[in-house]
Amino acid sequence: MMPAVVGQYSPSPLAGEGGSRKAGKLAQPARAWLLRRETDEGAGSARCDEDADSLKHPLIRRFAPPSPARGEGRASFLALGMILVFALLASSALAHDAGLDQRLPVIGPAPGFTLTSQDGAPVSLGDFRGKTVAVTFIFASCIDTCPLLTDKLARVQDKLGAAFGKDVVFISITVDPGRDTPEVLKLYAESFGANPKGWHFLTGDPAAIGGVLSRYGVYAKKTPSGDIDHTFLTSLIDSGGRLRVQYLGVRFDGEEFRRDLLGLVGESGED
Repeated sequence: MMPAVVGQYSPSPLAGEGGSRKAGKLAQPARAWLLRRETDEGAGSARCDEDADSLKHPLIRRFAPPSPARGEGRASFLALGMILVFALLASSALAHDAGLDQRLPVIGPAPGFTLTSQDGAPVSLGDFRGKTVAVTFIFASCIDTCPLLTDKLARVQDKLGAAFGKDVVFISITVDPGRDTPEVLKLYAESFGANPKGWHFLTGDPAAIGGVLSRYGVYAKKTPSGDIDHTFLTSLIDSGGRLRVQYLGVRFDGEEFRRDLLGLVGESGED
């Protein structure tokens, strides 16, 4: 897995070509931020980090990993052995650091918004103060990358169990408000088994959506074919409404994502 990247906010909105995967920039004073990158494994495929045969949604294209070439098995085994040895040595050397604070850094106040849910009700970020929130961006007519991201979140939803809705909330905001009405988003949510007690799919008028995209550093542009190129940036917000970490792309480690969520829930219980 590629390491987390520490950088700074820029007061300018994200710039770049459609579909690029660059770090988002928020209209905040310069300060440290933490960005989780995609995992190296599967970076050239649409498998994410799950078994392709068990993906939850029919829109997701299934790709099998390439078979290892003859002779790679032994080399891989030796390499794995060396990695294990170095890992054991490293864990021993770092054992004295176990008591250090492992909390995620605080980026700054999460940009607020009020939009319309899949049930036609107004939903504001402030409604979830006291809970850990994951905010991401999709559109319902997407047939490739957005379903991968929504499927990943659906899997994390299932693994969170009773904490989902009670302590953790997901918010998926459309980048295509012209087509994604509440009714369309409701069908989209149901097709992924999204639990409405903790997962809100939001739309609004184009100006309102555009403002949210800008404040969260998400680039979105409609192509001549009517499709939408946009950046994939998933932001975790703690119970105090502070932005803590952002995941870039769709192939990030789902288990790390779940641990970050529960870590922020634990912080809420300590405060």
